[in-house]
Amino acid sequence: MKLIILFFSFLFVSSICVAEKTKAGIELNKPWKVEIYQFSKENLQHSAWGVSHYERNYLLAKKIAKLENIKIDEDVLFATAFLHDIGVFKSYVVEGEEHSKTATDNIVSILQPSGFPMEKINGVNTSIISHMFYAQVSKNNIARIFHDADTLDFLGNIGIARIISITTRDEWATDLTTAIKTIEDFNKELPEKLIFKSSKAIANKRVKEAVLFIQSLKQESKEGLAL
Repeated sequence: MKLIILFFSFLFVSSICVAEKTKAGIELNKPWKVEIYQFSKENLQHSAWGVSHYERNYLLAKKIAKLENIKIDEDVLFATAFLHDIGVFKSYVVEGEEHSKTATDNIVSILQPSGFPMEKINGVNTSIISHMFYAQVSKNNIARIFHDADTLDFLGNIGIARIISITTRDEWATDLTTAIKTIEDFNKELPEKLIFKSSKAIANKRVKEAVLFIQSLKQESKEGLAL
């Protein structure tokens, strides 16, 4: 009888773990993932580089890894995805320091109390340092894949939405004219920063999306003069 009770208790606990997911459906199948996701929701909300961006990066990185037939450590990927941009948030900003470096300086204080397997911390730091499109990318597979995923999130319709969302709040988009110029520049310059063949194929599709948007926008704004 005790065995039966224990068995059903195990099934109940397991079903709770399986059921817990992020808004975009990423499984929070370990207690530390629940904590990091909750931390991100409470402290790292932003229209362009907040929790939704982290979810997209995580999912796109997994897609690229699958397309390239590369096995990756999903613990490292999850921690990287949900914490790589902490350096841009007011609580962590260090004047004059690149935000990736700021993130790695603070990563232990966030991950260690959560129960994250700290033997994997070097992989997280490497991936965070490599994530920006202008970064010198490590040869580590997760770092390379995550770099491509983060870069792709600046392209296409989602890239347009992100840049327009920061209009008047960032030097990339001091006004709508500047925002559109940034979008055009990104769609010309970022595809060549990508590493993997599958990433470049995704970029090609996204650039075409952005070109159509900008063409329509200019037609409706006297070639951008009435933005």
